[in-house]
Amino acid sequence: MTLKELVKQAVIQLAVAGKEVFTTQEICDTALNIDPTRQRRSVLGTLPGLVVGRRHPVYTLADQFLEKVGHGVYRIYQPPEKEAPKKRRRR
Repeated sequence: MTLKELVKQAVIQLAVAGKEVFTTQEICDTALNIDPTRQRRSVLGTLPGLVVGRRHPVYTLADQFLEKVGHGVYRIYQPPEKEAPKKRRRR
């Protein structure tokens, strides 16, 4: 399991538990429960690359699924809804 998959699995477990906002501590603890062979600093180093819109040499936009809410606080990214085009009236 790659670090990206590990972090994604940890976030999914937290979301299933009913959390909408996740701290780095919660994500890291959950990830290390899933795979105790990983190092804490590896998991923490992966998080910034998985934030949507952040440039990263390894992770592409397709890999990014987190949104940064505040210092050390993340949530699953929800793209903004597109407004329905307004119908124009004929004169």
